[in-house]
Amino acid sequence: GGLTRKDYFVEIPTARTLRRNETGQLVDGPRLQPRETLDNPALIDTMHTALRGHEFQVVERPSGARLLFRTGFTNTSASDAVVVTWTVDEKSPFYCIEPWMGSPNSPETKLGLHHVAAGQTQKFLVEIVHE
Repeated sequence: GGLTRKDYFVEIPTARTLRRNETGQLVDGPRLQPRETLDNPALIDTMHTALRGHEFQVVERPSGARLLFRTGFTNTSASDAVVVTWTVDEKSPFYCIEPWMGSPNSPETKLGLHHVAAGQTQKFLVEIVHE
């Protein structure tokens, strides 16, 4: 027994997904539903951006237990924040759901690139609550 990836779903309110192509460039990612089970292979190596809000969650179906993620910035907009879903492969014993300040290679892509003025402080905050 035990639970499998199909027993969990992730809810990420996003308007766009991205992936890296073979040359490392960011390209449009898969079209996903607002709620996807973790056994969906389209989630692997996907960046969820253009987030609608500062919360996303992972829920265990049988019990309803959830991990609620809250993210935020100080002194800047969070519009280019990214949630990355990845694992090594479909049988890997772990699954990562990571909030990032922006997409990889931000200096090159200009997506999620944050500027901090002289004397200014900026913080990226992540809170994870188990309910």
